[in-house]
This record gives sequence, structure tokens and C-alpha cells, in this order.
Amino acid sequence: MKAAIFAIALDEERYLSEWIQYHTELGFTDFVIYDNSANNRLLEYASDSVKVLYYPGKGVQISAYNHFINNFAKNFDYAIALDIDEFLVIHNQLSLAEFIQTYLKSAGVIINWKFFGSNGHLQYTNQPVLERFTRCQDDASDHFKTLINCKLVARYTNPHLPDLLTLGEIFDLHGEPVKDHLHPVDTTNIAQINHYFCKSWQEFNWKIQRGRITLNVEPRSTDDFFWANRNDVEDLSALTFLKK
Repeated sequence: MKAAIFAIALDEERYLSEWIQYHTELGFTDFVIYDNSANNRLLEYASDSVKVLYYPGKGVQISAYNHFINNFAKNFDYAIALDIDEFLVIHNQLSLAEFIQTYLKSAGVIINWKFFGSNGHLQYTNQPVLERFTRCQDDASDHFKTLINCKLVARYTNPHLPDLLTLGEIFDLHGEPVKDHLHPVDTTNIAQINHYFCKSWQEFNWKIQRGRITLNVEPRSTDDFFWANRNDVEDLSALTFLKK
């Protein structure tokens, strides 16, 4: 089984190694990183399993995703678009291969976000994200990312839900069909995507300053931090998996 993660990254040098290491341990074989940073700074992370492509410009997230579909998807069985602040967590001691065999029955299966908060941190420290931020919302976000069968996806017009070829459907982890890019069904007892959207107050302000690479280029504001800064419960599932 060849399973890839594709991502577009802007000024993510502090976080990329941890993200690659974690998802390699989870079972992904390859990474395709579209480097939106100045001067192709992420090229040093390239390896046999990590392809880094310089991809400058504003609002190019969807363009990068479609570049992957058109140029690389044929090389893989399965893939998922994840940001560098998103970590896929699979519960019930399933491997990635077992998870796919059990839940990906057609063109794709969605995994909902859980927003992780700041844990009260104001400043950046040079420690792993998974160690610094362990508190999150006690329910699930209605946002998700889609793990896809590479042979059945035509294109992306939305970063969460791809457009399909004539065959196949996309389901949630309960087997219900998904038609919209928001899906308010909590299946995080099976799997979740830890979304470290806030990190520390200092890091969130760095995020505001660097700007956005999505189609929606409205700048971030500190209001976004207070909206997403969920510290309801402790969740060590990703950290525990990596330490094992």
C-alpha cells in the first residue's frame, strides 16, 4: 500500500520534521510538500520519501492540491491533504492499513477536526507541538479532511471535500454519505484530526503576519484565536502513539 500526504506550507520550518516523523510512524509512505515560503526554504527537507516543490503565490492552495491530483496521485493508492498543523489520529489500535481497509469503502472517508488550544502558552518554545499542546475541544468540529482513493478523485474545488469521477462516493466513519464541506457528526471515537490552529499567542500572531495561502485571502485576526482556543479536555492520544 502506498499512501501519501500532500500539503502546502508557508513558513513551517519549525514544525515540519515533527509532522513528517509522526505521519511516517502512522504508516504514510510519501509526502508531497508545496513550498509557498520565500526562496524555497523547505527544500532541505526533501528526501526519497519527501518531495518538495516550490509553489509561490497567493491563494494557491487549491491549485497545489490539483497539481498533486494531476501529477502524482496516479503513483499512490490513497492520499490525504493535511496542513502542517493537522495530525491524523487513529483510535482503537488500528494501523493506517487496517483503518483504510475497514472504513474507506469507496472514493473517500472523512475525518473530523478537533481544535487544540494554546494550553495557556503565550510564547513559542523549541519543543514538539504534541508535547506543548494537549488540551482540545470536548466535541468535534464540523470541519474535516478527506482520505481519498486516488483513482476516484477528479479535482479539488474545496480543500475539505474533493470532486469525484463518475464512480464512487464519500462517507463518514459511520458509513453515512457526505455531500457538503461541513459535516456535524462526531466520529472522533474512531479517528480525528488534531488541529493545532492556535499554538501559543506569539505563534498565532506569526500566523497573522505571514498571511494566508487559501482561496479566502481575508487576513486572520486575533478574533480567530479566541474562537478556536479550545482547552476543554486533555487529549494525549497523538503524543502517546508517537512515544510508543
